[in-house]
Amino acid sequence: MKSSITANFRPHTRYEYDPETPGSATFALDMGQPLALPDGKTVDTSGLTIRTAGTTLRLKLKGDRSGLKNVYLVMGYKGGVQ
Repeated sequence: MKSSITANFRPHTRYEYDPETPGSATFALDMGQPLALPDGKTVDTSGLTIRTAGTTLRLKLKGDRSGLKNVYLVMGYKGGVQ
């Protein structure tokens, strides 16, 4: 019997831009489908299933990164085994 983990990640993202440099960028978590990570918001990912061997979450950039100084990403997690 295979088990899987149903997880609810709650990423919160904040972007820090250089006011002297034009342009903007945003990030998305790629979990098979991109999940936008808007500035200053917490995003719900309820129903995400993670294999027992693990799951790769990729952070993808969209836009012009030249004015981006820092990205802060905090991941909250709550899950259970099924």
